[in-house]
Amino acid sequence: MTEVRVPVDAARPHTWSVTWGLDGTVISCAGTEVGRFAQAPDYPLILMLDLFETAGPSPSPTAYPKTAVIHRVRGWSVPA
Repeated sequence: MTEVRVPVDAARPHTWSVTWGLDGTVISCAGTEVGRFAQAPDYPLILMLDLFETAGPSPSPTAYPKTAVIHRVRGWSVPA
């Protein structure tokens, strides 16, 4: 796991992508690479989405529960 900070408005939709293969794993947000790792999975995967609040002052109790909307998810497989 890693923390990624992206200079975008979190209230607007953004396209995230993850690609992996023999060269490693690349994570992008809105077309900008935000992470590159030498390792890549070589086994079946599942998709888990989660949001974490990691910085800033503690919000007031009335600021919760916070929500997020997943607009769409797409997966594909490239033949070996």
